[in-house]
Amino acid sequence: MTDKDTLQQLQNRITEMEQRHEEKLTKLKANHDQLEARVRRPQGDEQSAHILPETQGESYPRCIGDTIDNLSLSYMQRPSAQTVCRHSFVDRIMETDIPLGWKPLNLEWYDGTTNLDEHLDAFLTQANLYTNDNAILCFVLPTSFKGVALTWYDGLPPRSIDSIDTLIERFSAQYAISRSLLDRVASE
Repeated sequence: MTDKDTLQQLQNRITEMEQRHEEKLTKLKANHDQLEARVRRPQGDEQSAHILPETQGESYPRCIGDTIDNLSLSYMQRPSAQTVCRHSFVDRIMETDIPLGWKPLNLEWYDGTTNLDEHLDAFLTQANLYTNDNAILCFVLPTSFKGVALTWYDGLPPRSIDSIDTLIERFSAQYAISRSLLDRVASE
């Protein structure tokens, strides 16, 4: 093989690579435009807020504080990935941002074995020092779960929680048995 043949092969490979990259870039731009159109949707269009074209039916993975301007490039490069975040909150809650500078509450972890009422009282007492915003309370309460409580929370159906009251009601119903067992042990 001559130098001229080698050079021609390299040029052909470069041309092929440029074409593949151009195709990928075109797809990324189209996906970006679709995502941007959905994020900037008209008010009142609750259902379509966070659905990507390649993942119909799955929720758009939202990180607290994300806007169209600071979505990660790595996410934008993988629009067809099937590993999207599912969340149990309705879109109106998911659209709420945690205030900048929010610090985690100083709470004991709840794992289903301690007193549920005490945990909820401690949570509400601390959280209400900073906010009484329903959506923020929804985001913060699960950060105090671990073990089976966290597993229970992760298993909630998508868009099934519309308020902190609903979350607390379902949480309390799930762990009512542990509450009654603790009450019985304490009275003995």
